[in-house]
Amino acid sequence: MTLSALTAAALVLSASACQSGDGAGDIEEVVIGADLELSGPTADIGQAYQRALDLKISQVNDSGVLGNRRLKLDARDNRSDSSLSLTNVGTFANNPDVAAVIMGTCALCVNNVAKTAQDRRVPTIALAPAGLGEIEQRDWIFKVGPNSIDNAAALTSEITADRKVKRVGLLRTDDPYGKEGEEALTDALSNAGVKVKSVAVRPTDTDVKEAMGTLLGGSRIDAIVVWTLAEQAALAATRAKEVAFKGPLFFDGGPLAISSSRTRAPRTARRWCSRRRWSSTTSSPPRRRRPRASSGSVTTPRSSAVTTATRRSPPTPSRWSRTRCCKAPR
Repeated sequence: MTLSALTAAALVLSASACQSGDGAGDIEEVVIGADLELSGPTADIGQAYQRALDLKISQVNDSGVLGNRRLKLDARDNRSDSSLSLTNVGTFANNPDVAAVIMGTCALCVNNVAKTAQDRRVPTIALAPAGLGEIEQRDWIFKVGPNSIDNAAALTSEITADRKVKRVGLLRTDDPYGKEGEEALTDALSNAGVKVKSVAVRPTDTDVKEAMGTLLGGSRIDAIVVWTLAEQAALAATRAKEVAFKGPLFFDGGPLAISSSRTRAPRTARRWCSRRRWSSTTSSPPRRRRPRASSGSVTTPRSSAVTTATRRSPPTPSRWSRTRCCKAPR
């Protein structure tokens, strides 16, 4: 997630660098507006974005690459409220010092401010995982994250690798991000002969037990795909372990790079990897015996297991280490 924020900052900074002059003079301040979720259910992600942007701006200012220009981040909280987001972007548009606007994970916010960005010609970079398909005119809005259709294709490849999986349960958010994911994943899995049962949760929900009960109730579910933000993904993984769900869990790669500091899932739930799977019944990878080495050795931690590589004859990596703890050994 922070990588997306740094990418967005690099794009804005590249444009600023192209406009900078070599002449000496007073310091000119260039403002980058940031409409982020700094409070509310997705505050962890918004605050991580803010830290990443602050870091990148500090690095650029310290380097002096912009000459007599200095960048300043003006971060405003939208609380995942699209109306408040529209107010923030309107304020940025009225400020002639604002060179561009970076928006957070709120997909509805991006859709709501699209017309303002287009009419006022404000370069706007969207970090939301949802696509921009619902926005008719988006000449001034840019998206740096992966598209749902690509994530769905990668997930389908992982799911269909196990021929026993015939029916998949999908837990998604009830917003453009979740709806887009449901459509893309259903199409991809249907073409592979896999049925999908979908249950939606509100992006602000802090309890997914009822939704998981609905998802696992009735007909048998062979695997679960979680297409939500990090907070709800952790809750879903925790609930799957509590009800002893024995199938694999898959997570969309869009918003899962940041885990919550307030909601701590079990160790297995925290060992996710986007577009990969793990078994909710496996608490830790198999430990390997440390081979004796007559020469110096280098130890590299891999999750809770430790793989020892010797300079003379390195051991063959196990299936667990090859998949980087994302796929439980059979």
